[in-house]
Amino acid sequence: MWGDAAAEYAHYCRHVSGLIRQYAKRLVATLLDIGCGGGKNVLNLSQDFDITGLDLSHAMLAQAKELNPDCVFVQGDMFRCGLTPYVADPKSALAPSEQSCFAVP
Repeated sequence: MWGDAAAEYAHYCRHVSGLIRQYAKRLVATLLDIGCGGGKNVLNLSQDFDITGLDLSHAMLAQAKELNPDCVFVQGDMFRCGLTPYVADPKSALAPSEQSCFAVP
């Protein structure tokens, strides 16, 4: 891994967290980070949300797990994990009672 994970994407993640809070129509407690890579965004976003990371690369998931031992990571293809319609239209992914949000790189 390269760079300081806690600082490298911190500004971007604070911005994303703010946008979620500003525009979500309900409380968001969990995020699915699709294409989470080495987990640097997960590290920063996990300060505000419970995160599940999805990535195709076993090597990147190993880095993400090492950096974020308390988060859940799943190996899979974003286009074959059953969320493809939601990736195309994230608004359709949330039922009124759910407290989740999808983060797509």
